[in-house]
Amino acid sequence: MKKIILLLILTIMAVTAFTGCSQPEATQKPVIITSIVPTKTFIENIVGDTYEVVAIVPPGASPASYQPTPDEMLKISQAAYYFSIAVPTEVANILPKISEFNEEVQLVMVNELVAETYPERYFEEDHEEDHEEEEEGHDHEGRDPHIWLSPLRVMEMLRVITDTLVADHPEHREAFEASRDAYLGELESLHEYILEETAALPNRAFIMYHPSYGYFAEDYGFEMLAIEDDGKEETAKGIEQIISYARENNIRVIFYQAEFDSEQAETVARELDGVTKMLTPLSPDYVESLKEAIDAFKSVY
Repeated sequence: MKKIILLLILTIMAVTAFTGCSQPEATQKPVIITSIVPTKTFIENIVGDTYEVVAIVPPGASPASYQPTPDEMLKISQAAYYFSIAVPTEVANILPKISEFNEEVQLVMVNELVAETYPERYFEEDHEEDHEEEEEGHDHEGRDPHIWLSPLRVMEMLRVITDTLVADHPEHREAFEASRDAYLGELESLHEYILEETAALPNRAFIMYHPSYGYFAEDYGFEMLAIEDDGKEETAKGIEQIISYARENNIRVIFYQAEFDSEQAETVARELDGVTKMLTPLSPDYVESLKEAIDAFKSVY
């Protein structure tokens, strides 16, 4: 991995030197880098076409395992801002070396700033022992990065991002804050939609393959049980416990997302004479994607 990173750095330096001699920078938009497609959507709803916004994990790729390309690393080297929520590929491949790619980029750890209002959650310490929650010794690897799947936390993300940008560029304050407020209105409507559509659910438990919707569950009074946690697939004993839990809670729908293997989800569903359903937490259409997820959760019972 160190050799790959070194090769990327050398490639970036060479390409940057060449483009610096041959391309007039004045014709290019300043670049904002961000973690994933949904956070790209959030930022674009603030800045419009003032910046080029680039998601380091492209559509269809998994934030847990994606390897950035040289072109993407080049974009980082050109960026004015990097708004990160610390998804696994960033933690493993980018954040430790960010100063080597770009000494001047303003790195904003959005997840840490949001956590000042909404505390972060952590994956469970022992996935086999009754899924007991970790009580101490939380490390960076155990942190749940999926903050974008709670509209409450996204609203705070928008405020953090806008405040950062207008502090540096007060000439854009009026436009950026107006755009932010318009999108906040959409998110507040989404929040109300979730409350109304789920108020009468007789049971609020659901099962996911990958634990994407933990923050959603925490903020909206649901209980999520994950088959895979923090990159660790479930054991045979754990699968038996999940099947028992599903039967006790009358759950016959197992959710998964396209970026992950659905084999264990299908195994559990077969044992329950149930079905699997795919969710799209990395969709660029954030509001519609979450509404579809709500409809899917309602179908569990």
